[in-house]
Amino acid sequence: MDVGDLLWRLLVVLIAARAAAEIAERFHQPAVLAEILTGILLGPSALGIVGHQPSLQFLGELGAILLLFDVGLHMDLDELRHVGRASMQVALIGVTVPLVLGFAALRAFGLHTPVALFLASGITATSVGITARVFAEMHALAGIEARTVLGAAVADDVIGLLILTVAVRIGSGQGLSASTLVTVPLLAVGFVIVASLLGTKVAPALFQRIGKGARTEGTLTAIGLAFALGLGSAASAVKLAPIVGAFVAGVALGGSPSRDDLVRRISPIGHVLIPIFFLLIGAETRLKSFGDGWVLGVGAVLTVIAFVGKICAGLGIKRGRADRLLVGVGMIPRGEVGLIFASLGLARGILDARTQAVLILVVLVSTIAPTPWIRRRVQRTRARSIERATVAEPPGGWLVLTPEEVELNGEPPAPLRARIAFEAALACTIRRPGHKLLDWISSVGNAAPHVWDDALRARFFDILRHGDVRSWRFLEVSGVLADTLPELEGALTQRMRDPFDLDPAGALQWETLDDLKALLEREPWRSAWSMVERPQIVLLAALLSSAFDGSSVEIATDIAQRIGLNEEDLSLLTFLVQERHLLPAAASRHSFGSEDTVLELATHIGSVPRAAALYLLASASVHEPERREALTELFALVRTALQHPELTGSAATDLLESRRREIRLALDGFPRELVERHVKEAPRRYLLSQSPAAVARHLKLLEPRPRHNEVRIAAYPQRTPDRWTVDVVMLDRPGALAVLTGAFSVCGVSVIEAFCSTWETGLLIDVFTAVEAPADTDWLAVRREAERQLERTGTIEVDPIEGIVDLDNVASPWHTIVEVRAIDRRGVLHRVAAALARVGAEIHTATVATVDGVAVDTFLVTGPHGHKLDDDEQRALRVAFEGGTPIRRKRWLRRDNKLVTRT
Repeated sequence: MDVGDLLWRLLVVLIAARAAAEIAERFHQPAVLAEILTGILLGPSALGIVGHQPSLQFLGELGAILLLFDVGLHMDLDELRHVGRASMQVALIGVTVPLVLGFAALRAFGLHTPVALFLASGITATSVGITARVFAEMHALAGIEARTVLGAAVADDVIGLLILTVAVRIGSGQGLSASTLVTVPLLAVGFVIVASLLGTKVAPALFQRIGKGARTEGTLTAIGLAFALGLGSAASAVKLAPIVGAFVAGVALGGSPSRDDLVRRISPIGHVLIPIFFLLIGAETRLKSFGDGWVLGVGAVLTVIAFVGKICAGLGIKRGRADRLLVGVGMIPRGEVGLIFASLGLARGILDARTQAVLILVVLVSTIAPTPWIRRRVQRTRARSIERATVAEPPGGWLVLTPEEVELNGEPPAPLRARIAFEAALACTIRRPGHKLLDWISSVGNAAPHVWDDALRARFFDILRHGDVRSWRFLEVSGVLADTLPELEGALTQRMRDPFDLDPAGALQWETLDDLKALLEREPWRSAWSMVERPQIVLLAALLSSAFDGSSVEIATDIAQRIGLNEEDLSLLTFLVQERHLLPAAASRHSFGSEDTVLELATHIGSVPRAAALYLLASASVHEPERREALTELFALVRTALQHPELTGSAATDLLESRRREIRLALDGFPRELVERHVKEAPRRYLLSQSPAAVARHLKLLEPRPRHNEVRIAAYPQRTPDRWTVDVVMLDRPGALAVLTGAFSVCGVSVIEAFCSTWETGLLIDVFTAVEAPADTDWLAVRREAERQLERTGTIEVDPIEGIVDLDNVASPWHTIVEVRAIDRRGVLHRVAAALARVGAEIHTATVATVDGVAVDTFLVTGPHGHKLDDDEQRALRVAFEGGTPIRRKRWLRRDNKLVTRT
């Protein structure tokens, strides 16, 4: 076949198979049926796109091997040994009766012995996947009927494969003789036993070593597939079907530590190849065969036998212990193994088109028909369970707790199902659920509506705080989660479909919630937890963040309304869900601790309890120590700001917005885009301290943006003689205030007040009040001197300051307050600014006043790392004030979310 033609047909097969599976899923039907029907449509009977292409056939056979390998991986030998006597009896009856009755009926129709035996063998195995899905949709997996059926289905899959081996050998021409009946089963059983024992002894340790030692992605996947292909080849060498070897390979690895890793890694390959196998089965089926009277007649008889044989299997369970008919009906669905019989029989020449069509017809009907029957039977069983319910709660409650087990006490009314299940889920963290408890929860189902009252909500919140994976597993398997919180159950279903989740319990682990509970045992998160007013809402928000990555407010609202939260709790929940990324995003910015950023966050959050809740959620979703440290620092700043209502309350917000409106009106003549950018970029303190007229002056001065080392100065005389308002605009740089005050000092200008405004965009807008400056002061000379000093490099010389220096790290949430009292003389401001520049301090605000001949200069500063001065920096600053050279120690600083060093 031409490569291009093969690729085209493979493209059609893959798209058609996945489209068919999607359609089947929406109609709650097994995908395998849709894939077979699609194969019939694409095959020679209809469109003729897919036929007997060897390359596609090979891919289909690989799909069958992967299918049986996957079935084996999900089969635990220890579990098979402990499925219980009832499950084993059900399995033996469910295999024997269809096999005997089917063989007899087919011989009566005149079929040769090998063909009759092969067809009868093809209807023996129950589909584990289809049966489990039907019970799961009814949320009845925890019931005794479902547990019995699933255990029996696992057992009769093994028996069915052994029968397949015998049937293939006999059907391949060996004939039916006494020696064949003895040697072939012994050979098949011997191969399975020997290969399984050797595999379970050698393979798990080998694969674990390979998994630990592998350095490249995909090594474990390749070795796993090679192991399956190797045992398939060994099975073929002893004249057994290769799929038997693949099944044994899966069983050998079923109990190994690498099993879950292998399942997740091989699943994506199976998603491609296994649908090809089923689609090719349909393509090999002749549509006209279903119009053949003989096919329909034999198929109908064999279908009846298939139904009756499995219904009889219900007799294997003791009367009164479970619904026998439900067990029997649950055993009816056929699927994967039956279709493998059909494909293998045709490939080996045992079956022809007509007999293969008979077997496919039985599989199709037995897969579709039992589904509504099982649903009705489950509902009837639940109704009877409700009728048997007792009314009075027994002494000690509905649950009996032992060190190992949680068991039911009595037969509670159906409406108590959710409450009792929540209690049991919490107890299941260290205990296993008892059989009576599982049977009652499953049998009652959702027949009676539950009510989210205070008691049920309290138990749910207890699970959030103290539950674990075992609790959620209990609620999911019992169907209680789907009945009480369907949105959460839907999210869980989506997580379980992730083939790349390498943790078998990963879908049941709510990461953010689990991390939050772990943090609450440590400081500083324990202290933050004590500040939260509604801790249960924080836990719920953590659960929603885990279950719905990027969850919307609508989902949170739906769940809140479902469980009956009041308006206050609903408001808090939606706020936490909507803003859970607020603090991590703010803490990742370089200037996350700036006054404007913190005030904006604090005003938006509104209260310390809300800030603590957001901080806890953020810490649970962030794992890097540096980022958690930044979050803790930001939370401390926000909490401090919230303790000052004058900064973050509604009055402060109203004042800021009012000032922005005034500035927009004052700048009406400027381009709108320029005004909006200026107002948006302006620091909060700048907007609140500068008049609209001053802002208009600054906007004229800073457009276009200043160049490097360019200083723009505009001086305006005040009413008082020799007193000026001096506006300075330049690009920010370390020591900028020292440069400007130095230029003033050289030019004979005294400064009594300074306002420094440092913008995140890199601008510096300073406003000075100058005195002793006559009307003919040469401000151009001041500008040239400032630019000359900007061109100079090297350390700024500082003369000693005669006075008292006070450093305060408490009074301001963001800044270290530096207050200098010195004898009033020209140049004092420059000396202080130069000392601050030498230690790398950034000046945000400077105020200069003279009281009784003493200059009182106050500065709000931060260190080179953007936060308050630490002890080392304060000591260095005192040395600089004394005229000495401070020792600049190496520090780890945070810049753009990276660690850098500064010396």
